[in-house]
Amino acid sequence: MVRPDEDFEGYMEEMKEIETEQAAQQLMIDRHEKWLNSTAGGWVIKNLMELGNHFRPFLIAVADSMKEERGLSTRLLSHLLRISIVFVALAAIFIGARLIQMVIGEDIVIENEVVIIEEIPRSRAEKEGIVDGEEKELTLQQAREFMKANKEREARAQKTNEGSSKPKRRGKEDKKVQ
Repeated sequence: MVRPDEDFEGYMEEMKEIETEQAAQQLMIDRHEKWLNSTAGGWVIKNLMELGNHFRPFLIAVADSMKEERGLSTRLLSHLLRISIVFVALAAIFIGARLIQMVIGEDIVIENEVVIIEEIPRSRAEKEGIVDGEEKELTLQQAREFMKANKEREARAQKTNEGSSKPKRRGKEDKKVQ
């Protein structure tokens, strides 16, 4: 650092650098304060800091009492205190995880099933034995069986049509089954 009483060369530049560093420091403090006040993470940190400040005199007193005596009981007490702090932190994490799990639920299962709906002529459905002439809904398994049989029939029809130049014509179809 250049002292004003020695030499003024570089003094103004150094003062500008100091002002720039102070402005950057103040901007960082302002942004941190804004983060503490406007986000959930900031709220948690702010509350933890307040909790730590609340217990600060107690923790300082315990630390001071351990510095004065270094006997066996003091060392045991310090180790038990450290272990208890670790267990309290782990218990807090465990309890927080349980609360989140209670809100979310036990299992998260993502199921995607694609259902293809094809209009089936009633005459073909009756012929296949899926519908017995009366109105009834098809189960998913019945629809799959019908679609499989339909694909096999179309494959056979393509094989037989490959030899002839004219495709087979089908008659009018009555009501459609969904």
